[in-house]
Amino acid sequence: MNRPECSVGEIGARLAAALSTFDEQTWRVTEPQGRVGLVSAGGDRLELHIRSYGPQAGRVIVGCGDPDDARDVPMPELGATITVSPARPAEHIAADVSRRLLRAYRAVRPAARAWRAAADALAAAEDAVLDEAEQHLAALPGTVERSGSPHLPALTLSTEHPYRGAVEQVRISDVRLGHEVTGVTSGGVVYEIDSA
Repeated sequence: MNRPECSVGEIGARLAAALSTFDEQTWRVTEPQGRVGLVSAGGDRLELHIRSYGPQAGRVIVGCGDPDDARDVPMPELGATITVSPARPAEHIAADVSRRLLRAYRAVRPAARAWRAAADALAAAEDAVLDEAEQHLAALPGTVERSGSPHLPALTLSTEHPYRGAVEQVRISDVRLGHEVTGVTSGGVVYEIDSA
């Protein structure tokens, strides 16, 4: 990694090799949707790109990516980034990545998994409430529509009123059962997290 003109793919390959040695687990390069990423055997994810503008143009941005088991979790450690010079040896960058990113990233992963599991269970429970309501509303004359938004679950029953003829609507919206995961203990340390 002594040439700043290296492509981000070349930098990623060298960093993966250095991390595999430094971190004692295998890292591999992935390129989903044209982006360069690194994935460890344990499921840790890093994303790389080269800054193309501003005072840090030409520097490599290394950022944490959402692990598969904790996608879309609002924890800053899962999205932390650092900038490094592409001219530095891969071993030095690997040491920086481990110290400045991976320690905190790995420390919060158990809490992030718990948050994701709670959020998925909550979404399933909210869907079950809507499924049951939809079954009851389907027995009435009219049309039942379900909102397409996973963030705002809702049902609407539209029907002609038998006496007035006007369209009447019954709407079940903002189905929220709520959940709270305040923290997870890992390795004797309690990690506080916010729930949605």
